[in-house]
Amino acid sequence: CGQPITAWDDHVTIPQTGGRLHRRCLVCDGCGRALEARFALHEGKPYHQQCYRELYHPRCVLCSGALPVEGGRVRWSVHSFFEDEKFCGHHGDTARRCFACGRFEPLASSGKPSFADVPDGRALCMACARTCVVDSEEARPLYERVLAFMRDELHLTLHADMRTIPVLAVDLPTLNDRTAREGGNHGHHHHGPGGGEHQSVVRGLCLSEVGRVPHMAPGAARYDRATGRYVIQRPHVYAIEEVRSVTAVLVLFALPATLFTSILAHEAMHAYLRLHPRIGTALDPALEEGLCQLVAHKMLESEAARAASDPADAVEDADGPSNRRLRQYFRHSIETDPSPVYGDGFRRAAEACAALGLDVLIEHVAQHKAFPAL
Repeated sequence: CGQPITAWDDHVTIPQTGGRLHRRCLVCDGCGRALEARFALHEGKPYHQQCYRELYHPRCVLCSGALPVEGGRVRWSVHSFFEDEKFCGHHGDTARRCFACGRFEPLASSGKPSFADVPDGRALCMACARTCVVDSEEARPLYERVLAFMRDELHLTLHADMRTIPVLAVDLPTLNDRTAREGGNHGHHHHGPGGGEHQSVVRGLCLSEVGRVPHMAPGAARYDRATGRYVIQRPHVYAIEEVRSVTAVLVLFALPATLFTSILAHEAMHAYLRLHPRIGTALDPALEEGLCQLVAHKMLESEAARAASDPADAVEDADGPSNRRLRQYFRHSIETDPSPVYGDGFRRAAEACAALGLDVLIEHVAQHKAFPAL
């Protein structure tokens, strides 16, 4: 109140600051009611413990409740990359995770958007769903962008057949079935939280067989906002009849465009290696997958540079992280992949590329079918 405290005034001393107040002035800055002996301070102002918790205590991004306090300390868990999203640890045992970015789904009580359901059992957070690729028609221009990147930025000489390879967006059962038929080779596997912590999930495949492949033609899949689900009307069948080294590229539908494009880059590099007159298919898995992950990573870097001047790319909203932040996560996932084939293979390829350049690295692989000794 600014008035002096005399010897006969009832007053209190705040231990944290040493300041003195008239007893009548000791009120909660949140609710205005009188305070008792125990209270909390925020920026020098006193609050009831409950008022402080409601106003300033860190809150769980999944349930919107106050994070638990144990032993006088606030306790929480975080995503391995999105570390600003703190949540109550017990939610990690039950909450669904986004297939693309691995973030946890908010509880219905939080008032935040639920995840979108995909009929093949996956779930997508609404941030990843913003740019979702749902059919083969949407996939084609992304593949053309990948080819232009490989030709103009990586300076690779592309086989003419690469321009005519069918690119099909497919569901998870179709992708798993075709991967099994191919023996698990020439595919993009993800090792991380999107498909279960440190479990391998196929997200793309460079196909070498002929046959009939169900895929998402235009209009086959759409998002129904009323139910929060992607609805598949009926997959169309693509007939692959021409026998050649690469008959099609398959990529999992219902993925954010940036991730979808990086998977296309991975598969396009498989096609490049397979069609290369001096390389073919007889490569060690860590070498081949490492080179493919290297190109996927470089594609993400190129996409980041292309979007750097776009303010909308960095905008975060109620749906979650910005497109820029998601792209950073997808790069981080490649860099930190724990698998010996994809993760260690990428790190060896990246080291060799940094030391020698991609053109020299490819020439060494063509000659020796091995990583160079550095």
